[in-house]
Amino acid sequence: MSRIPHLPKLLLIMVLLAPAVSLVAPGNVTTAAAQEPLEFVFEGGGWGHGVGMSQYGAKVMADEGFTAAEILGHYYTDSTVETLTMPSTEPDAEIAPLRILLADRSGSATLSLENDSSTPDNYIKIEYGTPFVSETDELGRSVVFENDGSPVTIDAIGMNLTINDVAYDGLGGQVLTVHFPTPMKISGVGTFLWGKIEFSIAKSGTLRVIESNLDMAKYLYGIAEIPSSWPVAALNTQAIAARTYAVSRLSSRRASSGWTTNFDLYSSTQDQHYIGWAGQDQPIEAAWVAAVDNTAAQIATYEGEAIEAYYSSSSGGYTEDSDYVWVADLGYLRGVYDPYDLTQENPNSTWNRTYSQDTVSRWMSGKPDTDVGTVLSMTFVEDNFGVSGRTDRAKLVVVGSERTIEVTGGRVFSRFNAAAVGEGSYVSMLPSTLFTINGSGDTSPDPAPTPTPTPTPVVHIPSGSSNTYSRAALDPLEPGPGEVRVRGWSFDPDLPTFPQVVHVYAFYDGSDTPVALDTPVVLAASPRPDVNRALNVGGNHGFNRRLAIRPGTHKVCVYSISVDGTGATDDLNRLIGCRTVTISAEALPAGTYDSISRTGNEVTVSGWAYDLDQPSASVDIQVYLDGSFSHSISAAVPRTDLNDILDVTGNHGFVDTFTVTDGWHDVCLYVVGIDPGGLPDGQTTALGCK
Repeated sequence: MSRIPHLPKLLLIMVLLAPAVSLVAPGNVTTAAAQEPLEFVFEGGGWGHGVGMSQYGAKVMADEGFTAAEILGHYYTDSTVETLTMPSTEPDAEIAPLRILLADRSGSATLSLENDSSTPDNYIKIEYGTPFVSETDELGRSVVFENDGSPVTIDAIGMNLTINDVAYDGLGGQVLTVHFPTPMKISGVGTFLWGKIEFSIAKSGTLRVIESNLDMAKYLYGIAEIPSSWPVAALNTQAIAARTYAVSRLSSRRASSGWTTNFDLYSSTQDQHYIGWAGQDQPIEAAWVAAVDNTAAQIATYEGEAIEAYYSSSSGGYTEDSDYVWVADLGYLRGVYDPYDLTQENPNSTWNRTYSQDTVSRWMSGKPDTDVGTVLSMTFVEDNFGVSGRTDRAKLVVVGSERTIEVTGGRVFSRFNAAAVGEGSYVSMLPSTLFTINGSGDTSPDPAPTPTPTPTPVVHIPSGSSNTYSRAALDPLEPGPGEVRVRGWSFDPDLPTFPQVVHVYAFYDGSDTPVALDTPVVLAASPRPDVNRALNVGGNHGFNRRLAIRPGTHKVCVYSISVDGTGATDDLNRLIGCRTVTISAEALPAGTYDSISRTGNEVTVSGWAYDLDQPSASVDIQVYLDGSFSHSISAAVPRTDLNDILDVTGNHGFVDTFTVTDGWHDVCLYVVGIDPGGLPDGQTTALGCK
């Protein structure tokens, strides 16, 4: 997870976790002449993935008097703060001791105690033996080193561990366990006080450093996510979110056969930014420690279970749906309007990055799937934006001197940031996927034509006192065979408690002539408690309708119809948004990318997929590795649980294991549809990338 920016390491994690998406299919590659832009300007907002809580938004809500429970309720839809039932007076200590990965590093690590080594009992003691046993048992564990507190150097030489150059066999999971009574500094890693430190061999020449025997409270004390000077309610909110995230991760990982590592949590922003004793050794940090203690055992839950409490530094004014950024559709991680994030003290509520043509071309050429030669233009061509406007899955055409490709905003984000990190240019990184592309190489699509709205039904409402534009947002459209589901919200500040009329138009097959789809009229009258809470209004302001639309690829635009205080239209109608959708006469294939795990150089993916055109048949899944086609698998594993839910027969699950090289990889899955005759119908659905 990305957080308040403070270290280049955090930026690196943003790159490594960013989702990547597709190559354009062979045959769809085109070339186009374009005037060479001198520069590309990316304008955007937010820092990080944008799912769940905004840390800056939480601070502003705390400044405005909201409680921790209210802040969490705003960002995690329908969540509740509960207290874990524990018998102890120190409930955080009741959770099973944690194991935190501090580092996998090449080279030696020097251990030194911070306090005066002449202090009585101030020593470093090191045991060698089988891990996961107490120091009092009889399983061969023995003290191999004990000194007066002077520095000690531990190294990984091949598959051997060394203490001051004395070698110990590191094979078979053997570890060196370090005990220390006062804060101990580990060079290149940090300073730690609680628990024990274990050294083992991650692979030849690589030293693995783990802090073990750590209770939840001590772990949370060492979390460094927000400044300790922030308001108490913000600190309490962060403490609950951090504890909830840890509890959820512990529960899922310890129960998973796919989690085979010898630790529970990463100390980096791959989980949460943990710095140990350095997060609590200054007087100002007492406020953070107090927040952990004051919220002991409190977690955020949804339907009785601990939530996956994702958070990021800044939402840019609107958070994002979990299934848009990743795969899992979690009811409590829905995009919400977030005006609290748009504060002047938030340096990333809005931002821009300007890149020369040479820079963009060099960065895009860094991987085969994005290399087009000299980049001439970048144009969004498919309005598959997130509810917040994020571009993770929105397709854009990149025209180059050598070829033309289609990629997603998420792929551009990951490519730019990987290249920027590789060049050491951290300030050039894109902070989020919430961006547009403008500048002398302006590649933004032309605005949709504004049709003349059809007459608004007469509604008897009381008179108001102002005449202003509507406030509204359009959720992602959901295409289906011969229909499209249109969702979002809209309200008119002139009459904030009354439902508003929404008009929906289709521009068929690239035409500039709008065709009304809203018969009967669409009314924004469904409950949207997230909107009410964010904007402090009453009434129902959501809309959610399935509308008939002919097959093909069309632009669909939605407008809010503004009224004055008397209920008459006031010519302040607003375009809420446009999306391009492909409507099929046949059903689209569907499925879920459930999980991915890695053991050594073997990666295992699992999930399910099916096609309603042939609901009893097994469909094929295409596996793409780092943007290139790897292989196909069949979703033919029995999943009787799904058959009952989907009311289908046959086998629709898949589990596949394949080999990859060392390093980070993007694994994307696509389900291939079949027609009623059982043949491929040319329709594919992206299950996502991990």
